[in-house]
Amino acid sequence: MINYERRRKIIIAAIAVVAVIFVFFIYALIKNTVSDNNKPQVPDVSRTALLSTDSDNSIVMSARGELINEEDYDSYQITISPSVRSVIIMKGYNQDILKRYEYSNNKKAYEQFVYALDKLNITDSRNLSETENDTRGVCAKGSLKSYSIASSGSIIKNVWTSSCRDSKGSLRSNSSDIESLVKNQLPAEALNALPRL
Repeated sequence: MINYERRRKIIIAAIAVVAVIFVFFIYALIKNTVSDNNKPQVPDVSRTALLSTDSDNSIVMSARGELINEEDYDSYQITISPSVRSVIIMKGYNQDILKRYEYSNNKKAYEQFVYALDKLNITDSRNLSETENDTRGVCAKGSLKSYSIASSGSIIKNVWTSSCRDSKGSLRSNSSDIESLVKNQLPAEALNALPRL
């Protein structure tokens, strides 16, 4: 009889402990859910900068070819801002300027352009370590392209990709769509002068 009473008390105590733990777990779960919903949403700084049509904002595309001799090494840079579209074509590793083109732009055209880049997810990127994000020597037998969102001369975000399978870079989105959109901002004169990289 004593064993039965003792067993019954132990079972009741165990059930009570499990019930308390369960209630505490439910309380913690509800509290975390409510606090997560009340947390202020942190704005994506790079997306905000991308969509801004302030006069000192710009999108910069840089491209370079395979890592070959000084005389044949090609690179170029396209910069699109609310007021200017410019192209610089360079030769050699010191980036001596071969040709420069400059055209006017306007805020309405720039707005359409940056919203199109946003729809192509240009700010969607992989998190790379400092070593992985170092593009020196990357894709020696192919091309490398990078896209920067700049404001007042400072780079807010930079993403890159290469034509080499083992060096995908930080850009998650489709590079060829983004490249095509950037190049489509240029008239034929500048577009035809770009090296094929």
